[in-house]
Amino acid sequence: MAAPVLAQPLLLGMMRLLEYPELGEPQALLGFIERCVERGLNGFDHADIYASGQCEAYFGAALRQAPGLRQRLQIIGKADIVPAGQDCSRWRVKHYDSSAGYLRRAVDDSLARLGVERLDGFLLHRPDPLLQVDEVAE
Repeated sequence: MAAPVLAQPLLLGMMRLLEYPELGEPQALLGFIERCVERGLNGFDHADIYASGQCEAYFGAALRQAPGLRQRLQIIGKADIVPAGQDCSRWRVKHYDSSAGYLRRAVDDSLARLGVERLDGFLLHRPDPLLQVDEVAE
């Protein structure tokens, strides 16, 4: 079986979404997303750490305004960076966690914030020298 291919290789990164006050309301963001799709840009890049998940939540709120739009989008997620503020160890340092458990939680949390049933792709942010390939492939 061939691996799925992104129909649209260009993705619009949502990292700085909250820096655009004109897109702060779900209806305004929905209009922006619809204009992107009309012009052929239907791929959107998200990550659990973008504004601590708030970029995904805003995007999801916009999608809930037009549920049929989801089928026209390609939503890509990313995870594996743990910001210092979320590090539960005594060191409280930014690090990478590519463990299966962490990635599963990250995907589940992203799906919930986005209000979608699946991601069209999922990436690890950075190479992790401690990555266990078999565990991640799970």
